[in-house]
Amino acid sequence: MDPSIISSLIKEAIRAPSGDNMQPWQFKINSDYLQILLDKNADDSIFNFNQRGSYIAIGALLTNLKIISAKNNFETLIDLWPDSANTLYIARVNFKENNSLDSKLYESISQRVTNRSTYEVDSHLIEDEQIFNDWKNNFSKISLKFLRGDVVKEAVQILALAEYVMLVTQKMRHSFFKIIRWTEKEEILHKNGLSINSLMLPPPAKFIFKLFASIFWSQILVFLKFPKIVQKENAKLYASSGILGAITTKDFSNNSLIYLGMAFEELWLTATYHNLAIQPLAGLIFLRHCLKDGGGKDISEINQKMIKDGYISLANIFSLNSGEDFGMIFRIGRSNIKITPTMRRELSLNID
Repeated sequence: MDPSIISSLIKEAIRAPSGDNMQPWQFKINSDYLQILLDKNADDSIFNFNQRGSYIAIGALLTNLKIISAKNNFETLIDLWPDSANTLYIARVNFKENNSLDSKLYESISQRVTNRSTYEVDSHLIEDEQIFNDWKNNFSKISLKFLRGDVVKEAVQILALAEYVMLVTQKMRHSFFKIIRWTEKEEILHKNGLSINSLMLPPPAKFIFKLFASIFWSQILVFLKFPKIVQKENAKLYASSGILGAITTKDFSNNSLIYLGMAFEELWLTATYHNLAIQPLAGLIFLRHCLKDGGGKDISEINQKMIKDGYISLANIFSLNSGEDFGMIFRIGRSNIKITPTMRRELSLNID
């Protein structure tokens, strides 16, 4: 297969979401196949402990690649961890000509964005449209649950704990604010991280938010309990649609995290195809898994307990079964706000 064709497929596939838009992937093109490698230094956030988020991001990338390839009459044959001696070598992808594949989600790849605006309230939105039936058939190893009604307000208060813990924990705060792009010039320079405009903060909140980037002012704001205000306001925003979704699984092996990422991206693209907005709200569940795996030593004992207790409460609210765990949580709804897609780094391809 012509390396230039593979290169063109990758350039579109990297529209996949990743934690804080840090794009933890590298590529090597051989004569007839593609190597996808983990960039283990791309995302050093505590939310990405043990590269959990990066594996999910690469799974999302693989879903994009599959759909884009189908659009171009190629089938992707994916072999995960093909070299046991190289744990950074995540996937080998071969391409086979096939002009009978479904590519209806192709346009959604360029349209998909993280929408942090207020959503319209419509508690029957998902139930009436049954738009995820095909998705459920494609990803039978995991489950999809939706939460509606008054319990949503209780759940989002717990989910917003992630932002509170981040703002009151100095190391986490520093890690987060170093990837904020405050100006268009910074966005163009780095082409990763989060644009301050993508956070959709009103001017007063944007000013205060920037103060958190200063060690001196952040300490004052923490003393004045501003992180609690942020938690409360974010919870109010998250509850605006009246619907939360959760993907649950019983397996958290690295292979299953790739599978989870593939599943979540197809779900997100399906929602985009039906003009629905999505915002992942996975911070708390990533923190809980981090603590469970022995990380998060910089988080105070009080906040660790809040995370653990909050996670248990979420499991009860969503009525998780024994052995079932959260892989992803998100809010979903309708929004008329136009969102500008985040930038992607220029590809640096190694071609043999």
